[in-house]
Amino acid sequence: VAPPGRPHYRLAEGQLDLLERVGIVADGGHHGQGYVYAEAIVDSKAWFFKNHFYQDPVMPGSLGVQAIQQALQAYAIHEGLGAGLHNPIFTQIPEHQVSWKYRGQIQPGDGALALEAHVREVRERPGEVTLVSDASLWKADRRIYEVHGVGIGIREKV
Repeated sequence: VAPPGRPHYRLAEGQLDLLERVGIVADGGHHGQGYVYAEAIVDSKAWFFKNHFYQDPVMPGSLGVQAIQQALQAYAIHEGLGAGLHNPIFTQIPEHQVSWKYRGQIQPGDGALALEAHVREVRERPGEVTLVSDASLWKADRRIYEVHGVGIGIREKV
């Protein structure tokens, strides 16, 4: 739920609510800047399985990356990043390079997914905050996505 007067400073709801549990260690992670761990049960009837390519019922990779970004949003809210902004909104980082390797897919029978993000940079400037991390997404005991430089921006809603 968003705080009063800040309707966009919240996590996604409905079809794009991709996480069930999030844990945060403010000064943890490989870089000592923060660590986020999140989990979700894989619903075999989720909307994206039947809407992926014909006869290929998998979670689109972009939704896996979106789940990582939601975990970073949870970190930002927990840590009060963007608290000095009048009406903050989460954004992509313009002209930002991200490297993504994948080794598998989330399928309807996978049961659960887990992800972790190691915050490597928090940059605060007037009117904006940038959060960059290195992250991984797992199914069972196998890492299937490795994303370097994944991040979010927070800026004033205009």
